[in-house]
Amino acid sequence: MNSRILTIPNVLTIARLIFLGPFIFIALDSPITGAVIAAILGFTDFLDGAIARKFNQTSELGRILDPISDRALFIISFAVFTITGSIPIWFVGIIGLREVLIILGTGIVLIRQKTRLDVTQSGKISAFASMVATPSWVLATKTTGIQSVIWTIFSWVCTLIAIPTGFYSLYEYYRAFKIPSKN
Repeated sequence: MNSRILTIPNVLTIARLIFLGPFIFIALDSPITGAVIAAILGFTDFLDGAIARKFNQTSELGRILDPISDRALFIISFAVFTITGSIPIWFVGIIGLREVLIILGTGIVLIRQKTRLDVTQSGKISAFASMVATPSWVLATKTTGIQSVIWTIFSWVCTLIAIPTGFYSLYEYYRAFKIPSKN
């Protein structure tokens, strides 16, 4: 782990955070355009991690900023696409619950153990599937005919991957970082 700040993955992560502001206004005006942008922002999350590992550009700053940008993308996407009526409320509730539990659990572990949770493989799979499912649900609700059917099927497939892997990752985090009781 290096202490460099100016790495390609960190630049991508910071750009993702900065672009969330304009994303809100674009997605509120045009949910379909917002869905495309959300997919691109989600892809940059995958891309920055791949670059960091392949070119040994992992950094402490990246370990901190990347999960923050992921949670911010989920929260903002869910809020915008809920306001526009573009994603099912049950999807926001289930995936959102996992995100809230991750935020709370990470905070508790940081406060009590002064350490952070490392992302698990199931957490990565869940995040990726959720980041693909979110804009897919938008396209499923904002298109018609065969396009809507195809996007709906794809949304369901991604969602059915995201939910069990997401909650399994919560179990893994709990098991790995169980906080001892104070007796």
